[in-house]
Amino acid sequence: MALGGKNCVFWGSETGGHTAAILTRFTATCKRLGINSWLYLKDVLTRLPACSPEQLPALLPDAWAAVQVAAN
Repeated sequence: MALGGKNCVFWGSETGGHTAAILTRFTATCKRLGINSWLYLKDVLTRLPACSPEQLPALLPDAWAAVQVAAN
């Protein structure tokens, strides 16, 4: 709890800290998988509205990266 309070000072609010943590985790995952985070996000956000629930696992970063490697 005390750590969360101190983090809020840097991000403006608890919600800001939570959002920053999500974005940091997202970019770290993309970096670990060797994918361009902007290309991944653009592709996923474009395809997401037409996806059925069964297709959602294919949009996860590791599955998406595997398809990109196979396509090249």
